[in-house]
Amino acid sequence: MNPNDDRPVIADASSTPARPRWRILLEAGSLHLGGTWLHECRKPDCDRAVPVNVLFCCPACSTADAGRYELDAHSGGCDETWVERQRQSRLLGLE
Repeated sequence: MNPNDDRPVIADASSTPARPRWRILLEAGSLHLGGTWLHECRKPDCDRAVPVNVLFCCPACSTADAGRYELDAHSGGCDETWVERQRQSRLLGLE
């Protein structure tokens, strides 16, 4: 509240960075792309979307998570899959 006024103080929306809609849907567990429901990769420092029937986006993330170390590079094919999912989200207007 503003001490000189009874009206609530409203934050300037431009000071908050906008998050893509696909990220908000993914975190809520309701992102559906290309006929597949997706959730976040279970590796804490990976933000890629994966089908709900798998835990990690690639074997490299799985191995890094099991060993509790940072990932140097994703497994072959993972980058391409991620680019395709991002493309699908753009086509659906979720950016």
